[in-house]
Amino acid sequence: MATLYILGAGCSRNYNQSISSVVGIRPPLNSDFFKIAKKVIDHYDMSFMFGPIPGLDHFTRNINRIYGYGHSTEDTTAYEDDRLNLEEVLTHFYLEYEMFDKDIPFFNRSSRIQTLLELIAYVITESTRGPICNKHNILSSKINNGDIIWNFNYDTLMDNSLYYKNKFNEAGYKIRFNYILEQ
Repeated sequence: MATLYILGAGCSRNYNQSISSVVGIRPPLNSDFFKIAKKVIDHYDMSFMFGPIPGLDHFTRNINRIYGYGHSTEDTTAYEDDRLNLEEVLTHFYLEYEMFDKDIPFFNRSSRIQTLLELIAYVITESTRGPICNKHNILSSKINNGDIIWNFNYDTLMDNSLYYKNKFNEAGYKIRFNYILEQ
């Protein structure tokens, strides 16, 4: 009989093997994503205009403006504000575009949203840099042909563990799962 494994959003928070040089970093949750992002941005001094994430300076200015911290493109103090969470900020920028900006010919919708997606990728990569997660390895060793994994996480900790256990390769999963959702 097949087993359903549900990896809830936040289950990667238990990863404590990171070799990142960013002090105090760990995989983020929705509620503390920006606090973790601030650590990465400040550690690598990424807030300048031509940093590794295009548009981060303008994104930071928008966060500062929206949450009442002025108009600085470099001050990341607002990222520590408890009112910020990933879903609400992404929703805000999406709705702002849909309601006010989409009819402006030169406006690129992806600018703010794309910057946030790049920041998410950067933070997750930095926070999960290190060896295969011991806890995910324990779980992946229990997965058999026909089992189902339902993963609500942005990171690849489970994928890496399945690859390490020879149940995943560059082309996809080596074990047969019962369902593949198609759009």
